[in-house]
Amino acid sequence: MATNLRWLSGILKRRSRERLEQRLEASILVLDGEGGAGLTKTQPARVVNLSEDGCCLALPSLALDGFHLNRCLESPQDFPLEVAITAPSGGTWRLLAQVRWTNRDDDGQEWPFRVGARFGAAQGLPQNWRRLLSASPSPSPGRETSSRSFS
Repeated sequence: MATNLRWLSGILKRRSRERLEQRLEASILVLDGEGGAGLTKTQPARVVNLSEDGCCLALPSLALDGFHLNRCLESPQDFPLEVAITAPSGGTWRLLAQVRWTNRDDDGQEWPFRVGARFGAAQGLPQNWRRLLSASPSPSPGRETSSRSFS
């Protein structure tokens, strides 16, 4: 038992940023790392938790239009994700990310798969993201915050 607790403690200490538990609607798109073209159709996702440098996404499947997300693990620079998160303020955050891990949550029936995504170094949530997460939705859903870049 002590060995398991030490192992778990080591994993928890690896997190460089605080994660906030969230339930936000999102979508993902697998991109071609060379040209930025979409390799899959946009797929629905849900944010489970969120930090300044990444998030955990819940998905109904890891197979997207014949493309399995585990390929992103094998070659993350070749298959980045565009993660579009619907902010509580009504806007959309579009961020480039790399898949860091995949897993299955046996309790999640409709959205049983989990994907860890790390945002790019120059990418990230808006500076005021904590305030935006705690804000109530505003009536202007057309606003969009884009952080997408392929340079």
